Amino acid sequence: MITVGINDTATLAAMRKQLGALSYKAPSCLQNAINATAREARKSLASGAAGTYTRKKSEFTKAMDLTRASKSHLDAIIRAKGEAEELQRFKSKESGGVVKAQIMKASTMKALVRDNAAAFKVRFDSGHETIVQRRPGERYSLSKYVAARANPKHYKTWHGPSDPARIKKLLGPSIPVMIGGDKVNNEDFRQKTLEMLAAQIEKRIAKEVQKGAVQA
Repeated sequence: MITVGINDTATLAAMRKQLGALSYKAPSCLQNAINATAREARKSLASGAAGTYTRKKSEFTKAMDLTRASKSHLDAIIRAKGEAEELQRFKSKESGGVVKAQIMKASTMKALVRDNAAAFKVRFDSGHETIVQRRPGERYSLSKYVAARANPKHYKTWHGPSDPARIKKLLGPSIPVMIGGDKVNNEDFRQKTLEMLAAQIEKRIAKEVQKGAVQA
């Protein structure tokens, strides 16, 4: 959860003073300013993550829920959700029977090999595709293997029913980790967000004052 706090009582008092005869507009102005700031903060977090990881900006945006401010509750909350992401969702390719993957844009494609076990792609009976790796020395019991096996029709690298070696899905970082986790609540992020909020407040005050002048 991402939180940036302000003293809404003091902020509203300052806004009422600026608005003058339109002081009753202060709560709605602050509400709109907070919500606009939250939307911009969410876009900024998504853009930053998309610039760092081999994922689309829209994927980060969709994974961040925004609870909007109301006149009675002048706060907005951004909640990033999600577990560790399957490596299949990052940039990857299969070459020479070995899967290579790239999680961060600043890195390069790396072969996924561990303990002499190369990763490979499978499509399970459900139709779901993912990247897996055998666990050397570990085997399924027959009943569990039948339930967990991949469909050998789709990938020649999967040995089918004759190979009951235990496999594991390979995972990358979660969405909350990729957007920065607790790091986004640092002083730099807080300061930038407060600056955005101040600009949004001034924008809405100016708009209301202009509207009031036209109506007068």
